Amino acid sequence: MNLRGDRNNNVGEVHEMAAFTVAVAVIWNQAAATSLGETNQLVVVGLALSIMNLSTQRQVLLAAIAVEAWYGHSKLTHFDAVLRKALLTRCLSLLPRLFLLVLVILPLGLGAAYKKFSGGQSMTSVGCRDSHWGIISRPGWPWSGNGLSGAVDAYVPFWNNVGISRTYGYNMFVASNTTAALLDTPDWDTIRSEQDGLRLGQYVILNTTVNATVAEHKEIEPEDRIDARFWKDLEGRGFTNNTIDMSFALFSGLYVSRYIPLGVFECIHAHVQQAPIEKNYSEIYVSIWDVNKDTFESTAQRFIQRRWLCAGTWNISSSNVSLIEAKLLEPVEDQIVIQEISLSIGTWFTELLPEYNYIWYPPEDNPTGINTFPPLVVSMLWARLVSHNSYQNVHRADQNATHAARTYYSKPARDVQKTYTTITLKRSYLLLFVLAIHPILTMLAVIVKGLLYSAPVGDDFGLVSLLSGAKKDSLDLLYGASLSGKLSDDVHVRFEVPDGLEHGDAREPRVYVTLERFEGSGASNIVGDLDRNTIYY
Repeated sequence: MNLRGDRNNNVGEVHEMAAFTVAVAVIWNQAAATSLGETNQLVVVGLALSIMNLSTQRQVLLAAIAVEAWYGHSKLTHFDAVLRKALLTRCLSLLPRLFLLVLVILPLGLGAAYKKFSGGQSMTSVGCRDSHWGIISRPGWPWSGNGLSGAVDAYVPFWNNVGISRTYGYNMFVASNTTAALLDTPDWDTIRSEQDGLRLGQYVILNTTVNATVAEHKEIEPEDRIDARFWKDLEGRGFTNNTIDMSFALFSGLYVSRYIPLGVFECIHAHVQQAPIEKNYSEIYVSIWDVNKDTFESTAQRFIQRRWLCAGTWNISSSNVSLIEAKLLEPVEDQIVIQEISLSIGTWFTELLPEYNYIWYPPEDNPTGINTFPPLVVSMLWARLVSHNSYQNVHRADQNATHAARTYYSKPARDVQKTYTTITLKRSYLLLFVLAIHPILTMLAVIVKGLLYSAPVGDDFGLVSLLSGAKKDSLDLLYGASLSGKLSDDVHVRFEVPDGLEHGDAREPRVYVTLERFEGSGASNIVGDLDRNTIYY
């Protein structure tokens, strides 16, 4: 046997380190991770673990054989079981059996352990194309009638799980208990182009600044509520009863459970003519009250509505689009969309007030204390803008081209940040440790082999090595095991190295193997020392 080995013996270690490097790279490198996705990552890491396991198993087995030769009882059955990784071999001592059990369990455990790290995310920035944005309903929800269905569609995600300082659905952002916004969104063509090619677990993140329709609750001073002049002065500030959407007939005729009438008092800046009717919706008053104990003036809420500049982040998957982050920046100078379009909110949306409002519930049933009016008011205003002037409604007779330019606009690619996100394995130091177990064990095995260099076990050690060095007169102990491989008695192995070999020595540099029955003589397993500069046969 060539106990010194050669360069080919390092190939396994090189392959193992290469496999470890690849496994780490496909997890920790963002570009590689997003390109592969979790499924392909699992395939690559599984293959890398298998390659590493081949080298680890070989090196650890050789280290175990060296330890057996140097410190153990050196039974022939032990060498045979370790070389064949025969865990269930009879007449195998406890220590070798436990060692083989670990080698069997290790690849199975690691193969299951790394799969526990699924469910992570990887992101990489990619280029974006020029796109169009505006006041647009979500894909699959086209303009319908006067906007009632659109208002409900925008508002219900909030209604089902009320909260503040968070986003809802396609484009709603509830900034506080007093302020809510509906952001302008990418048009359908942009969304479809981003969704093309996305697989399960893959997402596109779009981040940009857009205009948003915002409703902000402003408290009415207590003294103003009881001051008749305040309500009368509304006419001087643009509120006129002549063209108001709320009529006194409506208040007296519209009743619901427990005689609670509803009303919307809108800021109107217009003429009496029916068409065209120009209205300013920058300020509206909304109320729902019990006529037996309250009045409109005592319960009305004032809302200031403006167009704001807003930062928004959308998550686009193959089947869904949702707003995941938003921030109000500042009001924009151009408020014409809100100030000049005839929206008639009171006419069409009064019925939504009792349908979606927590005022109907006793205070103890609404412990959150969240005002549901701001999101509802902005939903109504936004839905009417979609109905009147969205780019989806190009055939609408009363659409104003000037207004349309403000509700549908283009954004250059440089103004939109696009991030490609996909589900990948988690980047965890524990996962790194799982991947490093094989290289660590291989390194320890190589160190053990180095420390036990004098043991007559080379990198190509096997049963042929034992038989080639066996003394002829000791082979009789193997009688009867030629087919079954089962020995009738324990057979021990002793290695003998000729002493005094020097360079040019005429004696053959050979390791002799003696098979014997061990009878407690206490003799060493190895007789003589190996010379590092000699190749043994």
